[in-house]
Amino acid sequence: MGNKTDTANLIFQIIQAIGAVGTFGAFLFLFKKNKEAQGQIEKLSNIAEKIEFQSELNEKRLKLSVMPKLFTNGGSTRGYEGELQINLGNKGERAYLKEFILESGDIEIHNEHLPWEMDKDSARKIMARSNGAANINDTAYRIKIIYHDEIGTIYNCLIEGTGGNPKVIQTREM
Repeated sequence: MGNKTDTANLIFQIIQAIGAVGTFGAFLFLFKKNKEAQGQIEKLSNIAEKIEFQSELNEKRLKLSVMPKLFTNGGSTRGYEGELQINLGNKGERAYLKEFILESGDIEIHNEHLPWEMDKDSARKIMARSNGAANINDTAYRIKIIYHDEIGTIYNCLIEGTGGNPKVIQTREM
């Protein structure tokens, strides 16, 4: 009887060993499949990153292709009348001027004529006059121009100057 038990135990141990080898094989198979899936996930992730980068690049190209570039081409004053004219130009694409905001200075902006479409390579004047006792030639000012481009990107351009000497000091996307 001991012989039958030993044989049964041996068969049982062989079956267990085969089961363990089978389990180990299944584990290796799943590990290999998981590694393949991980490789595919990494490839898809790289493709997604490239698409996102390309999309961002295309967006930047579009913005640059429609971007206005405002600048000042000096200014002039009529001292006795207290009048100031700032010559505003556009080297870039079409700008839609929406608002002139006086941030500081003893001047008053008048004859705004806004909104205003400012084509590429065009110019217009910003008209102001002194509202204080100081001569317009000695009056410092700071004016913000709010405008947008063809695709609706909004910008502000900051002009500072004294008398007929304005300068664009900053242009930012809002």
